[in-house]
Amino acid sequence: MCRSCQTVTRSTICCSRALRSGAGSAAEKTGLMRRSGRLLYELGQATVPRCTVILRKGYGLGYLAMSGGRAFDADLCVAWPTAEICAMSIEGAVDVAYRRDYQSVPDPAARRQELIETFQAQIDPLRAAAGFGIDDVIDPRDTRPVLIDALSRAAPTRARPSSTASRPSEGSGEW
Repeated sequence: MCRSCQTVTRSTICCSRALRSGAGSAAEKTGLMRRSGRLLYELGQATVPRCTVILRKGYGLGYLAMSGGRAFDADLCVAWPTAEICAMSIEGAVDVAYRRDYQSVPDPAARRQELIETFQAQIDPLRAAAGFGIDDVIDPRDTRPVLIDALSRAAPTRARPSSTASRPSEGSGEW
């Protein structure tokens, strides 16, 4: 995808509603993680302008793989008011962090649901903007003009990242 865009110097626009990357045995059988890794690599190497619109949910590596936030130095990253951006799903986070809490009460399912609802009430795309590299939260009706404006201001290409830029030199003792 990114190489095709670069060949004709076209921008990359990601409209993201990814839940997560899908780690686990089912994802391993389909090769999802390998393919996701390839997408991450291609986005990192792309030299064309990149814009991302977070439509709905963006969790973890799935959020990053869809060029979310500042992960790939996007020229623009905006979210709709319906965006829910987190490091992991709320249900998963509750299971990891509060399992002992809800399993120790007489009605574990009700306590778990109460915790999930408490955290869901705190989800706000404006708060996520600060922590997840969102430039603005926009009205869905304004998406097209916002993208057109951003692409009109973006440089047509950028320097290709050096594959050794972040690696220490061999004799530096930093290996």
